[in-house]
Amino acid sequence: MSESELARDISMSYPEAVWDLDSLERYRRCRLHSELAALDENRFFIRAVLCVPIEDETEFTWGVWCEVSREDHDRYLKALKYGTLSRLGVLPGRLANELPVYEHSLGLRVTLKPSDESRPTVKVQEESALKAEQAAGISLKRLEEINRLLFEDDEEEPEEA
Repeated sequence: MSESELARDISMSYPEAVWDLDSLERYRRCRLHSELAALDENRFFIRAVLCVPIEDETEFTWGVWCEVSREDHDRYLKALKYGTLSRLGVLPGRLANELPVYEHSLGLRVTLKPSDESRPTVKVQEESALKAEQAAGISLKRLEEINRLLFEDDEEEPEEA
């Protein structure tokens, strides 16, 4: 796979707790929006972006969900409505996705930095391989490894005639 063919952006569809539900349970128990989600009216999530720098001065971007308190969710919703997200300051949360190449990433403590121009950026706070790679960056070789781990099953499936 050439460098230009390597994926540098992966987005998670839902928080794990929502993804694990079958479609009828998801419909019955969730409120879903492109930027926010609520489960059973007692778990609240914000869609965000977690970036890992790459040595070629680009980034690998994970589109993730983060679980936050009801209060922070409601403040975020109000700021989203009025276009004042950048005034919120940093929000504490927990990563709500298990990222396929980072074992035990689900539940890691994170902070979210809201912005008026884009989804909040996520910074991992808890010691982990993900925090280390977010801080130090990754090599192109590691990017190739991530792509293999994410997509190797896709490459092995035979094409139908």
